[in-house]
Amino acid sequence: KVIRWRDTPQKLLSESGKSVTTFVLVGRTQVPVEPEDVKALRNWVARGGRLILIDREINGSPLPKSAGWSLDGDPLQIPDFQTDPADVKSMTETVVALQPVQPSVMTSNIRSVLPSRFAARVRVVPPEDQVAANYTSSTGSAEESTPDAVPQSSESRAPVIHIADDQGALLVDYAYGLGNIVVLSDPYIVANG
Repeated sequence: KVIRWRDTPQKLLSESGKSVTTFVLVGRTQVPVEPEDVKALRNWVARGGRLILIDREINGSPLPKSAGWSLDGDPLQIPDFQTDPADVKSMTETVVALQPVQPSVMTSNIRSVLPSRFAARVRVVPPEDQVAANYTSSTGSAEESTPDAVPQSSESRAPVIHIADDQGALLVDYAYGLGNIVVLSDPYIVANG
């Protein structure tokens, strides 16, 4: 059953949230996602939930690291005000369909995916690259909030790239605690256009 969640993410950790198995965030939310909301989402995922983030802007999102691995990325192009999202030809002009990079449950029966020309590409950043980047960065970043008592699964902790091209990934997922986080970097794929 699909419903529009109208409560705070903290409710996912209560009795009313026990029936929710998947929580989907698409693009920028109308109500800002506050730090306490991010912590609640991370705790819920760590307890076995599945968070699906569909957005072009991966940086600054509520994505936690997984065993030190992180994701980053930016849109390749930014839409202007003349772009009509209902015009498929305009949205996919000069775009080449992307194929799965490996067989997986997520890519079962999928030959290709045609993203919009505004799709972002996700980069998977290993822990050693982050240490080097943090050492040389003078800007510093906000500390990542960690969930309370994260249960551990026996799954691989590194993110798995499912669909990509030479510019980066379109679809990535990774285990977090007992749960799973899925990142799709183009909301156009699920748009009602």
